Amino acid sequence: MKRDLGKALAGPVHLVGAVLGLALLAAGCVPAVTGAAYGLSDHGPTKEQKQLIKEELAPYRSRGESAISGKVFLETPVGVVTGAGRSVHLTPATSYMKALVERDVIGKNKMIDRRADDVWWTTRADKEGRFTFSWLPAGEYVVLCPIAWSPSGGTSVKTGIAYAMAKVGPREHVVGDVKRVVK
Repeated sequence: MKRDLGKALAGPVHLVGAVLGLALLAAGCVPAVTGAAYGLSDHGPTKEQKQLIKEELAPYRSRGESAISGKVFLETPVGVVTGAGRSVHLTPATSYMKALVERDVIGKNKMIDRRADDVWWTTRADKEGRFTFSWLPAGEYVVLCPIAWSPSGGTSVKTGIAYAMAKVGPREHVVGDVKRVVK
C-alpha cells in the first residue's frame, strides 16, 4: 500500500519565538517526548534510558517490507536548496531520539550524533534530492539530512538540517518531503 508522506510525516516544524515544540498533528504521528520530560543531558542516556532505548529498538532489528521515500530540501531566503547528492539518514523514533530531535535538530539546527541510537540506515539523495529506504520494519522513524547552502549567493556556507518524522505500517510505502525552512 502506498501512502502520501504528508499523511505519515510530521515536519519540519517552524520555530516561533522561543517556543520549541513538535507539532506532530498530522495523521499517523505521535507527539514527541520533550527533552525536559525525558531528562536529556550532555553526557548521554542514563543506564535506565539505555535499557528503554534497547527495548524500543528491538522491533527495528529485523528486515521488513515497508519503505519511506521522498525529497530532501531547504527553503532558504535565496530559494529552495535540494539535498542533491547528500547523505540521508533514517533511525527509529525512540523516546530518546524524539527528545534529541527537539533539542538538537529543531532547537540548535545540529545533526544528531549517530551514537545516540545504534540502528541507522543511510542512503544518498539523487541529483534532484530524492531518496528511498526499503525493506524497513513497520514503525516510527526520524529522517535527517544536513544540507549546505550559501546565503545571498556569497562564499560563506551554512548548513541546515532537513528533518521529518514518519510512521509506516506493514507493507506500506510512504512518500513525501523532508525539509526545513531557514530564515
